[in-house]
Amino acid sequence: MILPLLYAAMLDGILHCHWLKLAVIMGWALALFAVPDFSRFSEGLFAASVTFLLLFGRIGLDYTVASVVLCVILPGLALAALGAWWAISVRVSRSLAKHSSLFAQDYFGTKLYR
Repeated sequence: MILPLLYAAMLDGILHCHWLKLAVIMGWALALFAVPDFSRFSEGLFAASVTFLLLFGRIGLDYTVASVVLCVILPGLALAALGAWWAISVRVSRSLAKHSSLFAQDYFGTKLYR
Protein backbone atom coordinates (compact mmCIF):
# COMPACT_ATOMS: atom_id res chain seq x y z
CA MET A 1 0.00 0.00 0.00
CA ILE A 2 2.82 2.39 0.79
CA LEU A 3 5.01 1.92 -2.30
CA PRO A 4 2.23 2.58 -4.83
CA LEU A 5 1.28 5.71 -2.88
CA LEU A 6 4.94 6.81 -2.80
CA TYR A 7 5.28 6.24 -6.55
CA ALA A 8 2.05 8.19 -7.16
CA ALA A 9 3.22 11.05 -4.92
CA MET A 10 6.54 11.27 -6.76
CA LEU A 11 4.84 11.22 -10.16
CA ASP A 12 2.40 13.87 -8.97
CA GLY A 13 5.36 16.00 -7.91
CA ILE A 14 6.94 15.58 -11.33
CA LEU A 15 3.69 16.28 -13.20
CA HIS A 16 2.59 19.05 -10.78
CA CYS A 17 -0.80 17.49 -10.10
CA HIS A 18 -2.55 15.56 -7.33
CA TRP A 19 -4.80 13.15 -9.18
CA LEU A 20 -2.54 10.08 -9.06
CA LYS A 21 -2.39 10.10 -5.24
CA LEU A 22 -6.16 10.46 -5.12
CA ALA A 23 -6.60 7.61 -7.60
CA VAL A 24 -4.41 5.28 -5.53
CA ILE A 25 -6.21 6.17 -2.30
CA MET A 26 -9.62 5.78 -3.93
CA GLY A 27 -8.57 2.46 -5.48
CA TRP A 28 -7.47 1.09 -2.11
CA ALA A 29 -10.64 2.36 -0.42
CA LEU A 30 -12.76 0.77 -3.14
CA ALA A 31 -10.87 -2.52 -2.78
CA LEU A 32 -11.22 -2.52 0.99
CA PHE A 33 -14.95 -1.81 0.92
CA ALA A 34 -15.97 -3.70 -2.22
CA VAL A 35 -14.36 -7.04 -1.39
CA PRO A 36 -16.63 -8.98 0.97
CA ASP A 37 -13.96 -11.34 2.35
CA PHE A 38 -10.62 -9.57 2.21
CA SER A 39 -8.59 -12.45 3.67
CA ARG A 40 -9.92 -14.84 1.03
CA PHE A 41 -9.24 -12.23 -1.67
CA SER A 42 -5.67 -11.79 -0.35
CA GLU A 43 -5.05 -15.53 -0.34
CA GLY A 44 -6.23 -15.70 -3.95
CA LEU A 45 -3.88 -12.89 -4.94
CA PHE A 46 -1.02 -14.61 -3.12
CA ALA A 47 -1.72 -17.89 -4.91
CA ALA A 48 -1.75 -16.06 -8.26
CA SER A 49 1.57 -14.36 -7.44
CA VAL A 50 3.14 -17.71 -6.50
CA THR A 51 1.99 -19.15 -9.83
CA PHE A 52 3.43 -16.12 -11.63
CA LEU A 53 6.77 -16.35 -9.81
CA LEU A 54 7.03 -20.06 -10.55
CA LEU A 55 6.81 -19.26 -14.27
CA PHE A 56 10.28 -17.72 -14.03
CA GLY A 57 11.64 -21.26 -13.65
CA ARG A 58 11.51 -21.43 -17.44
CA ILE A 59 14.37 -18.92 -17.64
CA GLY A 60 16.36 -20.45 -14.80
CA LEU A 61 15.15 -18.41 -11.81
CA ASP A 62 13.72 -20.25 -8.86
CA TYR A 63 10.86 -18.88 -6.74
CA THR A 64 13.12 -17.12 -4.22
CA VAL A 65 15.35 -15.39 -6.76
CA ALA A 66 12.39 -14.34 -8.89
CA SER A 67 10.61 -12.88 -5.86
CA VAL A 68 13.74 -10.95 -4.81
CA VAL A 69 14.20 -9.57 -8.32
CA LEU A 70 10.55 -8.61 -8.78
CA CYS A 71 9.74 -7.51 -5.23
CA VAL A 72 13.00 -5.88 -4.09
CA ILE A 73 15.37 -5.04 -6.93
CA LEU A 74 12.92 -3.75 -9.56
CA PRO A 75 10.91 -1.59 -7.10
CA GLY A 76 14.20 -0.23 -5.74
CA LEU A 77 15.37 0.69 -9.23
CA ALA A 78 12.00 2.26 -10.01
CA LEU A 79 12.15 4.26 -6.77
CA ALA A 80 15.70 5.44 -7.53
CA ALA A 81 14.73 6.45 -11.07
CA LEU A 82 11.63 8.32 -9.88
CA GLY A 83 13.63 9.99 -7.13
CA ALA A 84 16.26 11.18 -9.59
CA TRP A 85 13.60 12.35 -12.05
CA TRP A 86 11.73 14.15 -9.25
CA ALA A 87 14.90 15.85 -7.98
CA ILE A 88 15.85 17.00 -11.47
CA SER A 89 12.35 18.28 -12.22
CA VAL A 90 12.23 20.23 -8.95
CA ARG A 91 15.63 21.76 -9.60
CA VAL A 92 14.75 22.67 -13.20
CA SER A 93 11.37 24.17 -12.29
CA ARG A 94 12.91 26.24 -9.47
CA SER A 95 15.66 27.44 -11.78
CA LEU A 96 13.15 28.39 -14.47
CA ALA A 97 10.92 30.15 -11.98
CA LYS A 98 13.85 32.08 -10.53
CA HIS A 99 15.35 33.20 -13.83
CA SER A 100 12.33 33.47 -16.07
CA SER A 101 10.55 36.70 -16.83
CA LEU A 102 7.30 34.76 -17.11
CA PHE A 103 6.99 34.55 -13.35
CA ALA A 104 6.35 37.28 -10.85
CA GLN A 105 5.57 37.15 -7.17
CA ASP A 106 2.99 39.11 -5.28
CA TYR A 107 3.44 40.45 -1.76
CA PHE A 108 2.68 37.06 -0.19
CA GLY A 109 5.26 35.16 -2.25
CA THR A 110 2.79 33.24 -4.40
CA LYS A 111 3.70 32.81 -8.03
CA LEU A 112 1.73 34.76 -10.57
CA TYR A 113 1.94 34.34 -14.31
CA ARG A 114 2.28 37.41 -16.48
